[in-house]
Amino acid sequence: MIHNGGKLPSTVSTTISNLTTGLPYKFYVVAENVIGQSVPSSVTTVYSCTEPYGLARPIKGAVTMTSV
Repeated sequence: MIHNGGKLPSTVSTTISNLTTGLPYKFYVVAENVIGQSVPSSVTTVYSCTEPYGLARPIKGAVTMTSV
């Protein structure tokens, strides 16, 4: 649960640790308040990945009418 009605009502994200890179993980969201819980959202599949590294930087150059 990201927010349980406590002191941080604007909290809308969380970090999940110890996921294995390259494996699929399925998530869904349920809202909860004093009345009860909502219907779960559609399941979303995401993959854990690492930050890219070793990529070339974009080349900065002038754009002219003939270079486009």
